[in-house]
Amino acid sequence: MDDVVITQTRKKANASYSLSAHTVVTELAETLRGCEEVIEDAARDFAFDRPRDLW
Repeated sequence: MDDVVITQTRKKANASYSLSAHTVVTELAETLRGCEEVIEDAARDFAFDRPRDLW
């Protein structure tokens, strides 16, 4: 199976680059994992800081 290549050109920066679909998906997954950790931390902080009667 051929690798899909996504190409984006940025005119302002006068630069172009190519990323494989696998690289894009991997980067996105890592970003989402980081977001998940931030959300979980915020939820724990919220639960710890708030009295139970607010739930």
